[in-house]
Amino acid sequence: MLRLALFAMFGSIAVAETHAAAPVTVLLSGETAPAPVLRALEQEAESVLAPSRLTLSWLSSQAAQVPDVNGRMAIIRLRGLCRASGPARTDPVVDANGDPVLGQTHIVDGRVLPIADVLCDAVRKLVEHDLKTAPPRDREELLGRALGRVAAHELYHILVGTTEHARSGLSRPGQSSTELLAPHESFNAQDEERIADSVGAESDLGTGTRGR
Repeated sequence: MLRLALFAMFGSIAVAETHAAAPVTVLLSGETAPAPVLRALEQEAESVLAPSRLTLSWLSSQAAQVPDVNGRMAIIRLRGLCRASGPARTDPVVDANGDPVLGQTHIVDGRVLPIADVLCDAVRKLVEHDLKTAPPRDREELLGRALGRVAAHELYHILVGTTEHARSGLSRPGQSSTELLAPHESFNAQDEERIADSVGAESDLGTGTRGR
């Protein structure tokens, strides 16, 4: 299995669509995270995808029973320690330029699968300084926001079915701590349209996220 590591960014303009896109089910699996982190992750991913008229339905692998799923589905796997404090569980993966990889999707025989990893330890390391300067009560929410943007970047690749990146917006191939934690970030208008157009079409895809 070949893994392609890529990156993330954002921009924001509502898409002028007259129809609502079908819901996309996202199964969160892997490491557990505190409730504030998970809540902020889900809310942030929903927020940046909302201009594409996309509705996310979240499932947990910890649920006793997984309901039947209609429409598109993606799997987001949390890796590492997904909380604002505590020692890292894994060493960050770096790309050819030495930049930390924040997220990655999986590719088999040239096809990107609807499975992505969000690498919590790498994200924590990138935003560590800014987290430490934030009030303790806000740190879990801020980490969740950063993880949500990485997850949204991976969902973009999964939904659109591309490994390409844009020059602006959340699908850009690089992400700084400031951009991951800023109050508002989004995809550019063209990518929002691509996401809106892709919903309802079955395809296996994905990509990753890097920090700088």
